[in-house]
Amino acid sequence: MSALLWLGLALLLAPALWLLVVPLRHAGAERDALAAEHAAARHRHLAEYRRRRAALDGVRARGEIDAAAHAAGCLELERALLDADRAAPPGSPETPLRPARAGRRLVVALLCGVAALSLLGYIQFGAEPALARHVQLLEAAARLDEASAGGR
Repeated sequence: MSALLWLGLALLLAPALWLLVVPLRHAGAERDALAAEHAAARHRHLAEYRRRRAALDGVRARGEIDAAAHAAGCLELERALLDADRAAPPGSPETPLRPARAGRRLVVALLCGVAALSLLGYIQFGAEPALARHVQLLEAAARLDEASAGGR
C-alpha cells in the first residue's frame, strides 16, 4: 500500500517537475540567442553610423556645408548611436540577464513545496480518512461478531 502511495505521488509530481525543469534547460540557449541578437544590433548600428558619418564627411569635403553644420551633424549622429545603445534589448550588457543556472534552487524549492502540498492534500482529502472509517467499521463488525458468537 505504501509503495503504491509513493508511486502515485511520483506520477503526480512528474508533470510538475517537467513544467519546472524544461524552461531551465532552454535558458542557456535563450540567453545566448539574446546576446547574439544584441551583438548583431550593435554591429548594425555602428555600420549605419560609419556610413552616415562617411557621407557627412563627403558633403563637408565637397564644400556643401560649413564646419559648424558638419560638427552639428556629427553630434547628431553620435547622439543617435547612443540612443540606439540605450534602447538595448534584454540580455545586452546594459540590461544583463541573470545566469541560466539562477533559478535551479527555486525549482528544487518549488518541487519540494508541490510534493508537500500534494501529501497534505492527500492526508486531508484523500483516502486516509476513508481508510480510517473503514478500519472503524471493520472493528465494529468484529465486535458485533464476537458479541453474537458469545450470545449463542
